[in-house]
Amino acid sequence: MRMEKRADIYGQIAEALLKTDGSSKAAREVLLEKLGPGVMYGLEALLEYENADEENLMAPAAEMEAVSVARRMVRPMLEGKLQRRLDALDALDGSKKKTAARSAR
Repeated sequence: MRMEKRADIYGQIAEALLKTDGSSKAAREVLLEKLGPGVMYGLEALLEYENADEENLMAPAAEMEAVSVARRMVRPMLEGKLQRRLDALDALDGSKKKTAARSAR
């Protein structure tokens, strides 16, 4: 993502957050709207990981948990992107079928 686009998104988020009542619910709604459900789910997974009690985890378990969190963060975003691509291909395929049907007449 280009720096200008990132700055624009950050600006939109900041502006939208300033218009809320400051509650965590309002902030979550703004982030969900601006970032999308995949990014929001990933952010929540990261925050849960950051706030988890790791005192009782040994190094291998802590590493496994970190990898699990990374997968939970990325998977919804990848699924959303894949679904958008599939939807675009379906729409393209549908328009090709309509064009072919018109040509056959």
